[in-house]
Amino acid sequence: MICFHSLFAQDGELQASVDTNYVDDGQALKERKTLTGNWGGLRTDLKENGFIFKASLTNFYQGMVNGDGNNDFEFGSKFGFTTILNGEKIGLWKGFFAIARMEYNMGQSVNGRGGTLLPVNMALYLPGIDGADRWDMNFYFIQFLSQTDKVVFGKINNIDLSNFSTFNGGLGVRNFYHNAMVSPPNAITVPYVFGAYYMSSNENRDLTLAFYDANSRVNKMGFGDLFEDGVTFFGSYNFVTHFFGKKG
Repeated sequence: MICFHSLFAQDGELQASVDTNYVDDGQALKERKTLTGNWGGLRTDLKENGFIFKASLTNFYQGMVNGDGNNDFEFGSKFGFTTILNGEKIGLWKGFFAIARMEYNMGQSVNGRGGTLLPVNMALYLPGIDGADRWDMNFYFIQFLSQTDKVVFGKINNIDLSNFSTFNGGLGVRNFYHNAMVSPPNAITVPYVFGAYYMSSNENRDLTLAFYDANSRVNKMGFGDLFEDGVTFFGSYNFVTHFFGKKG
């Protein structure tokens, strides 16, 4: 399983939630939170000084059981590496985080087979599966304004920002694979963008306001052609329900 990250505020303190409750290196392998353990205490020391590193490798074996087209099953893999800097702990200011996430796809994908309109495996769909398109990197900054409000700026993977519930999100690895379940398309938002978001969430509603380059930034690095075709403005307001005691 990939270990994905989210940032949130809790009990009045701004924190990074990246499953960093590391275990002792001597603990049984199957009981560890991370494969390589605590690196003799180094992992904990780095976290306490504002540096968090996460690596993951997820393998897929997937194919079309029935229907027209290629019915072969294929192996595919996704490697990810995430670095999180806690601004307060490295001597900057409270509530500031810098995040860099690299992803690299390997093997083969079954996306597009059988005449499907949406990708059946989002993890292998982005950033791509062929040649130089196999890898990409996102780098963005987050500034918490309060326990419920934050501003995000940089090259942003919108799939990351879909990690708001136990149903959607998961980066196509945790929870569901299919595009409709991971990050439902809306014909406005492109997968990777360069721009800024204002996000506000509480128990009753989720508010998002954003502006970003009109063109997708998938497999694009640098700033040379930003905003050549204009700017996209986006806003959403979601009511949070609690039917049968379940958040939705």
